[in-house]
Amino acid sequence: MASVAKKNFPEVERIVASLTTERLERARVELEASGKTTDKGVDQLLRSLSLYGYRQPMSRELRLSMRRKIKSPIIRYGIPAIWFTVNPNDITNPVKLRLAAYRGRDPAEAEAFLTSLDQAYKRVRLAISDPLSSAIFFHREISMFFEHYVRVGEDSVFGRISQYFGAVETNERGALHLHGLLWLQGNMRLSSILSDVQGEDQAAYREQIVQYVDSVFTEDLDQEAFVDVRAQRSVTSDISTLLRNDEQFAAAFDEEANFCAGATQIHTHSPTCVKYSIQGQGKNRDLCRFKAPWGLVERTSFTEDGALRIRRSHSMVNRWNKAMAVGLRHNHDISSIATQCKTMSIIYYVTNYATKVEDPVWKRAAAAAELLAPLGTVTMENPTDPARGHVEDDDGRQSKTRQFLMKVANRVFTERPVSQVEVVAHLLGYRTEFTNNEAWTFLNVSILYWHIFRRWGHLRRAGGLEGMDESIDETVLLEETGRKISFLEAYPHRGRLLQGLSLYDYMSIVRLKRKGKGAGTWGEVQFDSAWPPSQTWVQALRRPREHAVVCLDGYLSMDFSEEDEDCHRRYVATEDPDETGRFPTPK
Repeated sequence: MASVAKKNFPEVERIVASLTTERLERARVELEASGKTTDKGVDQLLRSLSLYGYRQPMSRELRLSMRRKIKSPIIRYGIPAIWFTVNPNDITNPVKLRLAAYRGRDPAEAEAFLTSLDQAYKRVRLAISDPLSSAIFFHREISMFFEHYVRVGEDSVFGRISQYFGAVETNERGALHLHGLLWLQGNMRLSSILSDVQGEDQAAYREQIVQYVDSVFTEDLDQEAFVDVRAQRSVTSDISTLLRNDEQFAAAFDEEANFCAGATQIHTHSPTCVKYSIQGQGKNRDLCRFKAPWGLVERTSFTEDGALRIRRSHSMVNRWNKAMAVGLRHNHDISSIATQCKTMSIIYYVTNYATKVEDPVWKRAAAAAELLAPLGTVTMENPTDPARGHVEDDDGRQSKTRQFLMKVANRVFTERPVSQVEVVAHLLGYRTEFTNNEAWTFLNVSILYWHIFRRWGHLRRAGGLEGMDESIDETVLLEETGRKISFLEAYPHRGRLLQGLSLYDYMSIVRLKRKGKGAGTWGEVQFDSAWPPSQTWVQALRRPREHAVVCLDGYLSMDFSEEDEDCHRRYVATEDPDETGRFPTPK
């Protein structure tokens, strides 16, 4: 199995041979109750399956990797300022209908077919019967949204945006939508904005924030004006004549925005509203998980306790943006992020598609238990006994182990229901994430800690392991062309020119490459000549505006207020990490 390193396969083989359905059932019960199991063997088996998941399209593991990518710009640029959702209308949007109609028809036939769609159910049938046009339409709309609305580094309807990240998800009928985060340029102090505006001397600052919030976020709706316009046309009607005259469009902009919001932003209660709230207890539970209807607010202002409240004149309209309403004409949501706690909640919400009960870990243990019995028991007693036929037993044992692992992996990663649109989007090569960062470089913080722990005597003494055996195996990375070096290995030998760089900055601006590949590349910097790998490896600087974002994985606390003086004891590990960089249970 590709996810199990060759050197670790005997251990996985031993675990598989020792498994019983009762043991897996006990682990399943633990995992379902707490998300963890005390059975280290089952835990290692599940980690091997998880590694396999990183190679599977649309898997739970790939979704979880987005969480790490979202954390990385937060570490570098501060917390994001804006949270948004875009839900393109793939049912009645004329662009989507034309994409569907023109596929398989010549232009004249397609136009005649569109003219014949006089009833709503015909349009719906056309829209949902063609997943190819749905995938193309979604990625067209989202790409244009980032190009013309977000406009990284330039003035936009949100201010000047420096970074963005969006995750693609599906709804209950398989249609695609996007959750995303926007970082305002220079927003490193955004997390303290609610405390910074306190005090009588901050009145001007508070007013500036209120003006910005009112220019981006809207919770108003003139219901009567919306009804009047709706009687004349629909939100998908052709407005090209209005757009040709700039003065006319500017004069009608607010009216058009109000009409689009009325058509796409009114909250209607659905099963989604109550799927969590009905599980609550007590009299104070909210029937709607979104807490609609919402209370009216006369004007945008800061309350006495420092909370920011946005003007609201309609109790059932979702928060919206005027420019997005007029230009996109899709349902959307947009919110200001002013606290770190809210940031963490949204990060988990953006990636909850991967962590909700569709594919919980306990189901993997259940699948393993179900598939274990048909394979039969693999005998592992005295595997080196010559009388047992060492080679034949090894081959048979390994074959059964591989067979078991592959069957479990196939069960886990093929039983998740995927929509036609998801499959088509994957086959077309469309991304499941949108970001302006083209380069990512990865650092496992557990491996980083282990490197520091080996070299820093004070940390070893603080962890009570000063006398630990020094002869601990180093991890060596191998490729077909030979040994591969890591940033952690290269950093101490970076040379005098790069001596002032921190490890984070070093990983951001430097690429490691073999000598002879692209000889004479711009920005090559030699390693210290005394370091043996310097004969075959060289450092290449990334060009300005092409720096990589350092993506941290491994253990990383999400509690920003955590200050534990005993942290050096909490994370001390006494064994080497496995091939994923994960350590055994901390001592």
